[in-house]
Amino acid sequence: MGKIKAEAALFAALALVGAIGLYMATALGMGSSFDSFVYVYAARSVLQGQGLLMQSPTGALVPMTHYPPLYPLALAAISALGVDPLVAARGLNLVLFAMNGWLIAATIYVFTRRSLLTAALGEVVALSSVDLLFIHSWAWSEPLFILLGLVGLILLAAYLSKPRGWMLIVSAAALSAAFLTRYTGFALVLSALAALMLLGPGLWRAWLLALSGKGWWRKAGSPQANEAMSTAWFREQGLVSLTERYAALHQ
Repeated sequence: MGKIKAEAALFAALALVGAIGLYMATALGMGSSFDSFVYVYAARSVLQGQGLLMQSPTGALVPMTHYPPLYPLALAAISALGVDPLVAARGLNLVLFAMNGWLIAATIYVFTRRSLLTAALGEVVALSSVDLLFIHSWAWSEPLFILLGLVGLILLAAYLSKPRGWMLIVSAAALSAAFLTRYTGFALVLSALAALMLLGPGLWRAWLLALSGKGWWRKAGSPQANEAMSTAWFREQGLVSLTERYAALHQ
């Protein structure tokens, strides 16, 4: 446990260095585009109690329906502390840049069976990526979308590997929030549903196996049978594992 904490601290230190670099790169302010104007204007209208509004091409104030609501709401929540939404966008992106870097390193670390060197190099490559630096230096919704999408997909993969209810709940919440940040997140939601139907435990996979035409011998080694009748389930039935008993007697 102490080793994992030390490596997590290393990833956090690298993420902090990356955030400092982004802070220096945006010393003159965040980049802004028409989308940035819409987000900032909507955040200011929320602070004024008018809801999510934007200016139409004719200059009229209209409800912001063409853009997802979560990013301007996040800017408004931070701006409620007394800062301008553009300043809030810079601070938010600095935090998101560090969090995205740390999450990338942690993911590589887990999926490479705790290879510290590979994870650290992966984080350095990510934090020095021109494209990631560019995205995080503008008042855009992409950084928040990346974080939410990564969290949702990583937890979904963990749930499919070793189901835990809280993983599925947090994954669903993160992917839903990603959809509310950028509408392209709908593809993530559909992908998650497809993964659960085809790979996740449950009635759908049970029916796929039942209708497969396989004999009982072949079904016995399937993931569905192992999930439904695990070693813990056999213990609950009062049965004894001969393999475990043999190993215990010969220790």
